[in-house]
Amino acid sequence: MKTSEDSKTILGKSFLSRIFSYLRFRIRSIGLSQTPIDKEILQGKTIQVYWYLLTHEGASIREIQRALDFASPGTVTYQLSKLETAGVVAKDLETDRYRIKAEIKSGILGFYVRVGYRMIPRFSLYLILFLFGILCFAFVAIERGDAFITDPFNWIILFILIAGIFAFISESIRMWRMRP
Repeated sequence: MKTSEDSKTILGKSFLSRIFSYLRFRIRSIGLSQTPIDKEILQGKTIQVYWYLLTHEGASIREIQRALDFASPGTVTYQLSKLETAGVVAKDLETDRYRIKAEIKSGILGFYVRVGYRMIPRFSLYLILFLFGILCFAFVAIERGDAFITDPFNWIILFILIAGIFAFISESIRMWRMRP
C-alpha cells in the first residue's frame, strides 16, 4: 500500500522529469536549422512573415497582413502555408493564430540572436564585450597610474579594443539595416 510520502515522491519525480525533458528539448533546439530547403523557403515575403512571427508572440493572418502592408490575406496565407509545410510554423486551432514551431538559423537569420521576442544582431553582443574591455582598461589605468599608461604594450591593447568597438558598431548597424 502506498503512503502519502510515496505519492509525493512520485509526483515530484514526474514533475522534475517533465521540467528536465522540456529543458533538454529547448537546449537541443538552440541554433538548430531546418533542412536545406531553408534558403528556398526564406526569401522575399516569406522571410518577412517569418520575422514578424519571430518578433511577436503569435499573430493572425489579418494582423500579419496589416503589419506588413500586404495587398491581401491570401498572400499571407500562401506564405504561412509554405512555412507550415516546412515545419517552421504551427497554427493554434483554438485561436487561429500562428506561432513559431522551430527556429531557423540560416541566411540573414544566422546573424541575429533572439532574446524573448526581440532579434538582436549578434555583433552587438561582441560590441558589449569590447565596451566592457574598455571599462576594465580604464579602471586598471586609473588604479595603476602613469606607469600603466606610458607602457607601449597597453597602448596596443587600447588600440585593439577601440578598433574592435568601431568594427562591431559598423557591423551591427549594417546587420540592423539588412533585417527583413
